[in-house]
Amino acid sequence: MKYQDGSEIRAGDEILLDGGMTGVVLCCFDSSEYTPEFDYDNWIDLFKTGLMVDSDQIGLIYYSEPDLEFELVSRKK
Repeated sequence: MKYQDGSEIRAGDEILLDGGMTGVVLCCFDSSEYTPEFDYDNWIDLFKTGLMVDSDQIGLIYYSEPDLEFELVSRKK
């Protein structure tokens, strides 16, 4: 999955979501990339594509496609 500017969305990215919320990308199912704290094996039977984002404001959010409002705030090195 990609941001509007064409750059790849990566696990660990802190992103700005719609409505001014923020979140951290826990998993990119398309690329099988995920953060160490994400239990990938627990979710892979449910989702083959998309993103799992953890938002402080509303918790876990699954996106089947990137939202046009997604904006990269910072990238985990």
